Amino acid sequence: MYINVHTYYSLRYGTLKPRDLLQSAQELGITSFALTDINTTSACMDILRLAPKYNIRPILGVDFRLGAQQQFILLAQNNRGFQNINSYLSHFLHSEEAIPPKAAPLPYTFAIYPFASYKGDTLSENEFLGVKAEDLNRLKFSPWRNRLDKLLVLHTVSFPHKKGFNIHRLL
Repeated sequence: MYINVHTYYSLRYGTLKPRDLLQSAQELGITSFALTDINTTSACMDILRLAPKYNIRPILGVDFRLGAQQQFILLAQNNRGFQNINSYLSHFLHSEEAIPPKAAPLPYTFAIYPFASYKGDTLSENEFLGVKAEDLNRLKFSPWRNRLDKLLVLHTVSFPHKKGFNIHRLL
């Protein structure tokens, strides 16, 4: 399952309309993905409304970033978790406080930290490390290599094809 999917609501990063994202996912046989736009939940209601038409079960969350740097991803386990994520995000958007590298413990959520930038040596029950393809060589020499229960594949989906990436570059 893809756990870091962006729409065009991820300003300057994503180029996919919610409907186009769902259409592409259906064509590829994807039945579930985590919608995690960057520092926003603006696409979530559209995705929830449209997803049943495509037989897709979306999981809602946010890709928390400080500038271009991914700090962590929060995924909602249920409606209460989504409310907690929205409140947490609103705090940063309204206070102009910098998003920290580690998320506050929020009930009914999962937190995923980028493997490449995670400095800790422990994770709580609802925390995981997201490993990208370029992290695999470093993972071989990391103590986390023996903690497969805490590792997830982190492949970001922001563009449908090379043309979409070029649009992003020009913006």
